[in-house]
Amino acid sequence: MEKDQKDMISEIIEAFEKYAGHQAFVINNITYTYRQLSETVYKISTLINNREDKIIGIIAEDRLETYASILAVLISGKTYVILHPAYPRHRNRKIAELADIHLILYTKDIRVLNLDTEHIDFICTSELQEVVPSSSGIHSEKNENAYIIFTSGSTGEPKGVPISRNNLNAFYNAYSHLDWQLDENDRMLQMFELTFDVSIVSFLFPLTIGACIYTVSPEGVKYINVIEILEKYNLTFAAVAPSLLQLLLVLRHFWW
Repeated sequence: MEKDQKDMISEIIEAFEKYAGHQAFVINNITYTYRQLSETVYKISTLINNREDKIIGIIAEDRLETYASILAVLISGKTYVILHPAYPRHRNRKIAELADIHLILYTKDIRVLNLDTEHIDFICTSELQEVVPSSSGIHSEKNENAYIIFTSGSTGEPKGVPISRNNLNAFYNAYSHLDWQLDENDRMLQMFELTFDVSIVSFLFPLTIGACIYTVSPEGVKYINVIEILEKYNLTFAAVAPSLLQLLLVLRHFWW
């Protein structure tokens, strides 16, 4: 890593302490602080540090534990793969097979059991109260993989694209140099599926500056949910899909 390059995960760990009492997430109208987030992250990282698994599956759910699981995997020097509960059974099974996943973290969605395999351990991260959390620093090398993202598989079976920690930091540093005036007072939208690359900076980047992240419920009509969140919480920053931006412009013309 270049001398002037920042490490994204190190910045987030620093934010855990610096902004402990600040709001980190608002999920389904429930607020979580940076202290609550860090405690959850270290509970999960303590658990997975004791396992040999290098690649860990995470079920994409709109829960604090889901985001904490991603951070825990990154802090532990392992690689995560996102599985979506709405995916067809055969797609999740194929991804788990291709990525050689033997451990999957989830929170509450019983549909994860549709993977139909006897070779994967499932751990419910919302039931780890008995685990004593501990922080032992970051275990990672820049050339190790941070995560593997899978293609849609529309032209065949899905293909895994590994993203290294070096790639992640390059993305983060490029994002940081856009010269947006953002800080711990900002309220930022996270509307993207965790299987989509843009979601990475939509929630990891705000955590480096102590900002609060507002997620969008998968229930109901997504774009309506986004509009309601933007208005209800008076968000200050939102990275959105072009189709949503077009809709917002139309609504502004008629309603505002």
